[in-house]
Amino acid sequence: MLRFKKGFSLLEMLAVLMVMAVLAAMVMPAIGHLRSEAGRLR
Repeated sequence: MLRFKKGFSLLEMLAVLMVMAVLAAMVMPAIGHLRSEAGRLR
């Protein structure tokens, strides 16, 4: 189990993309809300 192969398998790449997509979906509304609040304060 300690054998490391060069590069990533397709499954690992898909898993990383899914995690990044979920994080982006969580962060984007917060950023939009902060930007609209900052625009309102100006």
